[in-house]
Amino acid sequence: MNIRTKNVLSCLVLRPWLIMPFGVWIVVSVIYYWWLISRISVLESQNNVYKTQLTLSHQAMKEISVEYTTTYQVPVIPDSIGTLCETIHIALVCMGKCTRLITPMFKSLLHNRQNPLHFHMVVDNTAEHTVAVLFDTWMLPDVKYTCYNAQNRLSEVRWIPNSHYSGVYALVKLLFPDILPENLDRIIVLDSDLTFLSDVAEIWRMFRNMTNEQINYSDLCVSFRSAQNIKLRTHLYYMDYSYNNIDDFDVTLVLQLSMDRLQFLERLVNHWEGPLSAAIYLSDCDVTKLESFTRDWSDTLSSRKNIGYHLVFKHDSVHYPVNYLRNVALENVNTPYVFLMDVDFVPMAGLYQHLRDAIRLINPYPQKKCLVVPAFETQRYRASVPRDKAALLARLAARHGAGDVAPFRTREWPRGHRATNYTRWMTATAPYEVEWESDYEPYLVVHRSVPKYDTRFSGFGWNKVSHSVELRATGHRALVLPAAFLVHTPHAPSPDITAFRADPHYRVCLALLKQEFMDDLSRKYNMTLGGPSKLDSVYLGQAKSLLLNQAKELP
Repeated sequence: MNIRTKNVLSCLVLRPWLIMPFGVWIVVSVIYYWWLISRISVLESQNNVYKTQLTLSHQAMKEISVEYTTTYQVPVIPDSIGTLCETIHIALVCMGKCTRLITPMFKSLLHNRQNPLHFHMVVDNTAEHTVAVLFDTWMLPDVKYTCYNAQNRLSEVRWIPNSHYSGVYALVKLLFPDILPENLDRIIVLDSDLTFLSDVAEIWRMFRNMTNEQINYSDLCVSFRSAQNIKLRTHLYYMDYSYNNIDDFDVTLVLQLSMDRLQFLERLVNHWEGPLSAAIYLSDCDVTKLESFTRDWSDTLSSRKNIGYHLVFKHDSVHYPVNYLRNVALENVNTPYVFLMDVDFVPMAGLYQHLRDAIRLINPYPQKKCLVVPAFETQRYRASVPRDKAALLARLAARHGAGDVAPFRTREWPRGHRATNYTRWMTATAPYEVEWESDYEPYLVVHRSVPKYDTRFSGFGWNKVSHSVELRATGHRALVLPAAFLVHTPHAPSPDITAFRADPHYRVCLALLKQEFMDDLSRKYNMTLGGPSKLDSVYLGQAKSLLLNQAKELP
């Protein structure tokens, strides 16, 4: 017995009243330890049950996993036409360092799409790896891509005359029929500078309405008439403009152009020191290129503040809106007179001051006179422009030798400028009046209150002629200036003139528009302006035949 036990017993003997509490404490302790021992037994039993259940669960999961991997298959969703499961195929050219420029278009397209997409990317060696890494790391759901390396095929289109800022890459689309797989029966071809504001499926659904003829006989000219009614987003005076030194004889050169003609504007400005109003047709992505060209690449344009740059933004549903653009430029001048010209001409030296002097001498506005500036042409790309009439006459006289200048379009379209009477002009020393003739389309100096251009004429054909016809209907007279001239220089044909030459429906539609315009003009001014030409009568007959055939097909 140790000392502590002796002390407890001594305490109980000396203090007998502690015996009862001490006994109770012993009994409670014994009962508590017995309960703990019994709980351990119960916990061990429950633990064994849990182990058994866990083992059974593992076995069941293994059986389920085996059955899943051996019997279950992911259902195949069919690429059904007209459903959200239909894959939309899109073709783009991405060559050089294009991925930085093309990514914003991808993002806008993907943000608005619902269908699966398959991009067919025509690339070169530089872009192929970049495009592959971009798509592989982007990991876009329901998006596939295929690259077609056309590096070795650029020589097939390099020979085509081309002044596009993208160089030969702009022509690669011509190779799509040979590059893309034969089993692709439909595909949307896009430019890299687009921004999508709606689902690309809206374009894809248009395939359902297409036929082999690709013509909507209910309205042969729907694309032209849409240009007459549409409003195009326009930003006037995009660059700094300041020109206030104006008198009663001042004149502004008025013209329109697309971005691929921008270098012509620079050349023209070198020969025209007066104010200029230019309507430029472009996309949003082209604005930066325009700024860079005028600011960083052209000393002439960057130093001029008397050029009004009016930006008109592209709309894909219309032909090139040439007369719409002319009206934008014409409506935004602050001089009393305007010189209506095209950007692919070069004026003679000092033409601005020459026209001011002619306006002061003739005073054309009260007499409703239009001053005609005769047009000539050269077939040499690098030919210099004669400085004055004497130099021009020398070039005309030496046409079979070193001469390279001739009256404008005497072979292709003699009716366009024949009324100018070039034979008389060569010896004239004073202004002379000429009669308006059918299809006459001279370049004119007129008062800015002149009638606007008719916007139903877009693309190629009769866009300037229609304006001349209305000038004639309003009583304007044509007066040829004896010492002024312009020279046209060669360039690649526009897409619209190519369509006019290749597509008979284009010419049929133009004949219809001409007849409608003449009828409207006769009613507007209560006068007879003559019937259609022999060639137009042929096209009008074809149009009537098409419409009659369509009427027979209707139920």
